[in-house]
Amino acid sequence: MKRKHLCLLLLVFLSFMRLSAQEGTVVLGIVLDEAKEPMPGVTVAEKGTSNGTMTDLDGRYSIKLTSEDAVLVFRFLGYETQEVKVGGKKDINLQLNPVATELTEVVVVGYGAQKKASVVGAISAIKPEAIARTSKTAITQSLAGNVAGVIAVQRSGEVGNDHADFWIRGINTFAGGSNPLIIVDGVERSFNSIDPQEIESFSVLKDASATAIYGVRGANGVIIITTKKGKVSPPQISFNIEKSFKAPTMLPKFVDAVDYMKIANEASLRTGHGEVFTPSRINNTIDNVDPDLYPNVNWIDELVKPMAHHQRVNLNITGGAPKVRYFVSASYHNESGLFETDTDRNWNSNITQNQVNFRSNLDINITPTTTVGIYLGSQMRIKNSPNISSDYAWNVMMEVPPYFIPKRYSDGRLAAYGAGSEKGLNPYNLLTQYGTQKYTTSDINATANIVQKLDFVTKGLEGKLVYAYDVWTEHMYTQTYSPELWYATSRDANNDLVAVQVDPGSPFLNKSVYSNMSYRTYLEGSLIYNRTFNDHQIGGLFLYSHSTKGVKEGSNEYGVIPYKYQGIAARATYGYKGRYLAEFNMGYNGSENFAKGKRFGFFPAFALGWIVSEEDFWQPLAKTVNKLKIRGSFGEVGNDQFSSGRRFAYITEIRDDGGYDFGLPGSSNSFGGLMEGHFGFNNLTWETETKRDIGLEIGLFNMLELNIDYFFNSRRDILVSRRTIPGTAGFNEQPFVNYGKMQNKGVDLSLSFDKQFADFRISARGTFTYARNKMVEIDEPEVQFDNLYETGHRFGQQYGLVAERLYEASDFDANGNLLQQYAVPTFFSDLKPGDIKYVDINGDGYINDNDKTAIGYTELPEIVYGFGVNVTYKNFDFGVRFQGVANTTRMINDDSFLPFARTIQKGNLYEDVIFDRWTEKNPRQDVFFPRMRDYKDSHNYVNSTWWQKDMSFLRMKDIELGYSLPLSLIQKRGIQKLRFYVLANNILTFSKFKLWDVELGTNNGMKYPMMKNINIGLELTF
Repeated sequence: MKRKHLCLLLLVFLSFMRLSAQEGTVVLGIVLDEAKEPMPGVTVAEKGTSNGTMTDLDGRYSIKLTSEDAVLVFRFLGYETQEVKVGGKKDINLQLNPVATELTEVVVVGYGAQKKASVVGAISAIKPEAIARTSKTAITQSLAGNVAGVIAVQRSGEVGNDHADFWIRGINTFAGGSNPLIIVDGVERSFNSIDPQEIESFSVLKDASATAIYGVRGANGVIIITTKKGKVSPPQISFNIEKSFKAPTMLPKFVDAVDYMKIANEASLRTGHGEVFTPSRINNTIDNVDPDLYPNVNWIDELVKPMAHHQRVNLNITGGAPKVRYFVSASYHNESGLFETDTDRNWNSNITQNQVNFRSNLDINITPTTTVGIYLGSQMRIKNSPNISSDYAWNVMMEVPPYFIPKRYSDGRLAAYGAGSEKGLNPYNLLTQYGTQKYTTSDINATANIVQKLDFVTKGLEGKLVYAYDVWTEHMYTQTYSPELWYATSRDANNDLVAVQVDPGSPFLNKSVYSNMSYRTYLEGSLIYNRTFNDHQIGGLFLYSHSTKGVKEGSNEYGVIPYKYQGIAARATYGYKGRYLAEFNMGYNGSENFAKGKRFGFFPAFALGWIVSEEDFWQPLAKTVNKLKIRGSFGEVGNDQFSSGRRFAYITEIRDDGGYDFGLPGSSNSFGGLMEGHFGFNNLTWETETKRDIGLEIGLFNMLELNIDYFFNSRRDILVSRRTIPGTAGFNEQPFVNYGKMQNKGVDLSLSFDKQFADFRISARGTFTYARNKMVEIDEPEVQFDNLYETGHRFGQQYGLVAERLYEASDFDANGNLLQQYAVPTFFSDLKPGDIKYVDINGDGYINDNDKTAIGYTELPEIVYGFGVNVTYKNFDFGVRFQGVANTTRMINDDSFLPFARTIQKGNLYEDVIFDRWTEKNPRQDVFFPRMRDYKDSHNYVNSTWWQKDMSFLRMKDIELGYSLPLSLIQKRGIQKLRFYVLANNILTFSKFKLWDVELGTNNGMKYPMMKNINIGLELTF
């Protein structure tokens, strides 16, 4: 018995010692929200006990455990509760995510914000961190495949000119004004003036219920950006620094001088001419006898650097007290281009750009019911570049063959050839010797608003007044130099070059300056009402706005007559029991382009929504289908823009560029004078677009969400220039009328997944957008054959002949004449095996322009999609995103691309011509190049399906790996976050087209290339 009591006493003692050893264990950590910002006020409790604490203003906590098997429970209203087993860990950091409900989540809409659950319009959003991941300067690069409903393409990688073109749900008009309206902090502004690190929210408004409130400016969709604001917290400092290494995704590959001359001889002989290049000329080039007289130059290798650089630094400071909150951001970018320079010159002709952004947002509660906001933003860019455009530089690299002239003669003289406009047409000279341009822009925008709660009038009412003033300036400083140019023809007895001076040049550096300035003022006043009565939620908005944009160009003292808009907007919303939703929007706007009586337009829209999953009968399915929402909208929006940029269309133009001839033919005298330009019409009015949208939102298992929209838009009264009025009517310019019609329909969807698995968190997202338009009425003249009509086809539809195959020897008789059973081509008579055989579309027995028909698609893709996944594991994070396009084609039969289309003396040849051309020894049907001649082939080189190429692609847009140091190592130094990362953009591209980067906006490959980047960065938060 004593032994039993002794054992029991020993067991109790050991348990006490074990508990004493554990109860002193302290766990530290920090809790972050979905944006990786600290979360104050989070409850941290030891499960099954009354032991608990809360996070402080920095999101930090400290808790002393009572058990070695402790489980910590983290709770915060509106966020998922998480449980973490301690398991001996002494620091536990956590990121909480919003509950899978939309009761507290807010979506930015036109002139305000709404709870996501109550939104019945078609609105897509993108997280700011996704924007910054793709590009640090050009926000538009992040849109394609990231935002459902946006069609976007990037056509150049040039520094400062690498923004993407984009459209919301495709193009809805074949006339003017197809670009969306961009709203930044409530005011119409440019994308380009914002640093991605400044963005708080990014919404894309797509249907009529979302855009009708913008009236005449809402037809092409609206993008709304809000910048970050301060919040109640101690000062928080975030610092980010990044270094990027950039290289072309793909560069054209040309044949060398030897292959060029051999292929040129082959083409010349095949055409019935003699050899252009003698064997000795070719052998001297092969043996590198004299590179000055027998050059062999790859212009891209000589003038394009393999790598460029980009540095970025960003500093954000945010915080505030209940009465004053602030956000301050500053960033600096330095970016270089790919062009080589001449270090002997006292200028740098490579493209470089320096950019500085600054933003200060201040919110002040001057009374318990009155809030004042003062928001300032600015950007300054200085871009240095050669004294020619980048596109021209690349085209000249294509134009000058490799055998023509060296980059520079060995004695230092500058090489050139020709005379007149072609003298000096040496890519090296054009890029490095003719001076530089320095282009400076500054963009300053200021917004002030005051919000007054009017509960003393009626609860839920508030008034808002906004005033904004923006100034944009540009300044071009040009230095122009004319160098001495020479053309070497031989060597003298002393082996010195004998050269002819092509241009004597000038010792002076000429300078010129151009300046331009524009400004915008914006005034807005509104009343906003939101209130709940039992099961009824009621909201309303009434708003007046007035906008003025002035422009001062160059030395024009008085500038251009300001552009003005004014109008009113209203919105009414109703919800019953949070499940039945209705909304009405309207815009009533005026435009300067139309006469009195036609100047103002009314644009209404309404939408209905039903959240089925909130019904009682749905509850048995709620665990599987946690969300089911059906919504639809119908309404009208407008557009007042002309394709020519014309203003005051109701006024007839009188121009001073008229010309009149007096006297007999052959001896007449010409005099200047006045003439009538565009004829004014008082009955011109808006383009009106009717938008229809049906949407479905489905949530599954509280971790998967699908949003899908079908849309059908029809635009009428498109402002077109008449095409069917004969010249005898006397119009110098064809008059504008409200005549055109166009339809656009399609589907856009997004699919997202988010789930926590122990230490893993996986989130994935995909988007898909399909938009096809059709020109219903374009005032098209009658044509002889139906296949020639543009009406009924896409805007930008490509037309050409249908290539069936290449002619073979069996298609000709013994005299070389085409057999009679085949339609007769009429483009030229020298038809032989290896030429393209076309389909006789109209069946008249001849191949000519009347056989052209709609082929392929357009250069703008009909389909844009994207998908990606992000994974976090403890302190590691990894993400990858792909983006692609489909249903897009391009015609590449450009004269500078096709072999010898501009004679043998002009144009480089792509190296594919070596092994992929038709010859008598290689009579394949699947060659890339048909039979070649030494001049422009009017038969083989006509627009056709032979030269129309599929430009679909799939690109790995981003891939990122990051590591955050444990808080236990950095908290003692006052650091909340220290993360290192490696981010790559555009590393891989999959496409059938292989000659140049498939996304470039070029028909010959000669354009500043798209860039792939490797970025190394550090993020630090105090």
